[in-house]
Amino acid sequence: EDDEVIEDEEIKSQTVEQKQEELSVEYRAHVQDMGWQDHVTAGTQVGTTGQNKKIEALNIRLVNNNSNIKIKYTSYIEDNGWQGIVADGEQTGTTGKNLKMEAIRIWLEGTDEYSVAYRTHIQDFGWLDWEYDGEIAGNLGDNKKIEAVEIKIVPKETAQMTVSYSSHVQDLGWEDTKPEYDCVA
Repeated sequence: EDDEVIEDEEIKSQTVEQKQEELSVEYRAHVQDMGWQDHVTAGTQVGTTGQNKKIEALNIRLVNNNSNIKIKYTSYIEDNGWQGIVADGEQTGTTGKNLKMEAIRIWLEGTDEYSVAYRTHIQDFGWLDWEYDGEIAGNLGDNKKIEAVEIKIVPKETAQMTVSYSSHVQDLGWEDTKPEYDCVA
């Protein structure tokens, strides 16, 4: 019985150590009229929702990075377009210029094991879908501001998952299976 308790404690300890060693991401936002927010971790929101405040700049860095993995990112800024690519905690966007961030792109270099997932909360639209590995998150062309962002590191397989579906139509039966975003019957 004592051996079982010790074994359980060892398993719990290993699980905590594994979680502490997993690659993760930490980030913060510079928000209109608020300045720099505190750093948050994996999947936590930075920025605001429901307050009509724009994100003006971001810093993003990896945590528990025991490899040579780099996180790189860029942002699309009102009246300036795409900014230069930055990495590992550097600032993308502007401060003190009252310019809104309209879109972001984030990706990892040096890994076949992980992907970066991120999504944006856009003025008048709300939360948009998760984007992965350099895809554009935001809303170019509509002059809408990013109000909040969430970022997380996921296993590469998660980013490559897709959805397919089919529908059963009255008098026709089952339609062929379609990939996500295709219309069925």
